[in-house]
Amino acid sequence: MKFIPNYRQTYNIALLIIIVLLSFDAYLQVSLGVLPCLLTYAERIILLLLAIAFFSGGLHNHSKFSKKIHNWCSIIICLVGTATAFRHVLLQHAPLNSPTVMIPNFLDNLFSMFPFLIKIVNAYVGTADCAQVQWSWQSISLATWTLFIFIFFLAVSFWQQYRD
Repeated sequence: MKFIPNYRQTYNIALLIIIVLLSFDAYLQVSLGVLPCLLTYAERIILLLLAIAFFSGGLHNHSKFSKKIHNWCSIIICLVGTATAFRHVLLQHAPLNSPTVMIPNFLDNLFSMFPFLIKIVNAYVGTADCAQVQWSWQSISLATWTLFIFIFFLAVSFWQQYRD
């Protein structure tokens, strides 16, 4: 008999995998001195949001409606994480020549009211720090592994959405 985890077990296993991944990322930063860039911080925050979604999904038995809500939340978070990791991989393989951001004049007011938005824009546009490969395993960079991880969790979330 094959072991196929139920709905809650799948979310709890995925949560444990994320905890291990975030712990390994902390180990790389603290023990090995790998300095993260802004996109790496964004990927960590998105993984943490995904862990919260998986934790709430595996917490108790859900109705069909709440299962759909949890699954779609995790799918959206995985899509944002995949896009962020893809941007990071793209920056590592084709770095930008000019890392400065040209902001239109009508957005100056918005950025003056919310200064954290300029950090988000700078993170997604990319800096020279994000173009460097500081750590790799099997000659695959950490950003590429993160992209694979988000694609894996996206597949798990879709499987959770459309399983019986």
